[in-house]
Amino acid sequence: AIDRGATKLLDRDILPIAIGGDHFITHPLLRAIHRKHGKVAVIHFDAHTDTATEAYGQKLNHGTMFRRAVEEEIVDPEKFIQIGIRKLFSDDELDFHEEHGIEVISAERLRDIGAAGLKKSFARLAGEKVYVTFDIDFVDAAHAPAVGSPELGGPSSSETLAAVRALQGLDIIGFDLVE
Repeated sequence: AIDRGATKLLDRDILPIAIGGDHFITHPLLRAIHRKHGKVAVIHFDAHTDTATEAYGQKLNHGTMFRRAVEEEIVDPEKFIQIGIRKLFSDDELDFHEEHGIEVISAERLRDIGAAGLKKSFARLAGEKVYVTFDIDFVDAAHAPAVGSPELGGPSSSETLAAVRALQGLDIIGFDLVE
């Protein structure tokens, strides 16, 4: 249903924006985006990579869908940037990132480079079609406590706003806010 709804918007050249649900809603949105734009760049704000092999005994859910999106070739892994990561569920997640060229900017590294450094990372996506997905647990649990999977050590509210402002100038062709 999400794929069909997004497709109807895209067919009318309307930018799809989705709010709510867990991160699994991103997968059908990316499928619809792929049919319109081909492989796209992805900027992913989150505390988790969502690239587990499986979670809760399932191969396709909110903790695995970015792995599936890369495997299905609906996103370009070399133009995939994950920001704020501070929790892994298995070592194979980092192996998967290395193997596919996915850039990971941990919460700790983000504190070191700040919004200016983030803007430099985003600069390599200039001229690309970019999908932005934002899981609210990207924000430190002290600033966003009522999320499904809160994690300590994330950006403050002001650091989050600065990180989002670093997107300025990119060709954003879809967006979701989840959790």
